[in-house]
Amino acid sequence: MTVKCSCQNCSEHIEFDSRYAGGMADCPHCGLETKLYIPPISKVPVTAAGRSSGNSVDSGLVVCGWVFAILIPLIGFVIGIYLMANKQPGRGLAMMVTSCLVSAIVWFLIMPDIFGQ
Repeated sequence: MTVKCSCQNCSEHIEFDSRYAGGMADCPHCGLETKLYIPPISKVPVTAAGRSSGNSVDSGLVVCGWVFAILIPLIGFVIGIYLMANKQPGRGLAMMVTSCLVSAIVWFLIMPDIFGQ
């Protein structure tokens, strides 16, 4: 089986047969002697795009989720209270409910992406 390792002198990749692992060889790039080894296997799978498929979280997505979870309903309640104080209780209540619904819908659309579900 063919294996690749890095030269300990120049860090270039060396391709060799696995039965020679642990032995010494001259690097084809720098010409210096280096030890042939089988590199450890990475535990985090990598996708075709080169990004790990672990639970890495996009911080912008988390911030967006918190904005919709906290600020949007808060703004909706402030506007709703203002409308109720100005004798428009129907519009005030509608503003409060709408802001909470929009926040909940966006939050639940974003949450599976955040937690990788």
